Amino acid sequence: MARCFKSLWSAERLTHIKCLTHIKRLAPVVLILATVAACVAADHNDHDTVVELVQHITRSKNPDADFDNVRAFIQANSVHRNDDEFDSIRKEGRFAQEVLKHVVGQRSDPVPMICGARAWLMHDLLEEMGYDAMVVHIFDAQSPASHTFVQVLNPETGKWETQDPDLNMYWIEVKIGARIAVTDYAPDNLDAAKPCGNLGCGWEVVVGANKLKGLFDRVKMDD
Repeated sequence: MARCFKSLWSAERLTHIKCLTHIKRLAPVVLILATVAACVAADHNDHDTVVELVQHITRSKNPDADFDNVRAFIQANSVHRNDDEFDSIRKEGRFAQEVLKHVVGQRSDPVPMICGARAWLMHDLLEEMGYDAMVVHIFDAQSPASHTFVQVLNPETGKWETQDPDLNMYWIEVKIGARIAVTDYAPDNLDAAKPCGNLGCGWEVVVGANKLKGLFDRVKMDD
């Protein structure tokens, strides 16, 4: 499976950065200023299309089931691919529209998306469904690697939970099995958390999860 680990300085990465709002470890001043100066629009999705997409997502009385259903919906209608078509869709802001085409049978192939595009679509869908969500960007301090996922507030527990629509996983606390926001455990307490996917839970079980361990040096959150 291809994964989204993009250069901090690439045009695609900077497109996903609106503003630097949170850093868990102090970064070099030059990097901070460069990142803030590069703040541009994220992968916004057309609201009317998002409203229509929500009608195609199975709803539940259980928030966790809703979160999982949205993640599964994005997985079913997109594919991790960074190519010319992806660039064209991103530049024109058409991710939601193309996903809708796939849902209703007007498009045969899943929509090419990478972690940021998938995360922003999940964010917008969750917000339209009435949930409070944020997009989270994580960065390695020693390399150009990064990744993007979603955190959503569970209104029943009052706690934030991580959902990753790109690697198709969520996170739980090892001892009690409760769903968590992985950013509360990273980078120093990741052994107390583990990812869960369609094949079960564990760092070695979920494809791509181990790649994230070194990416929590800097964490940025977008509402």
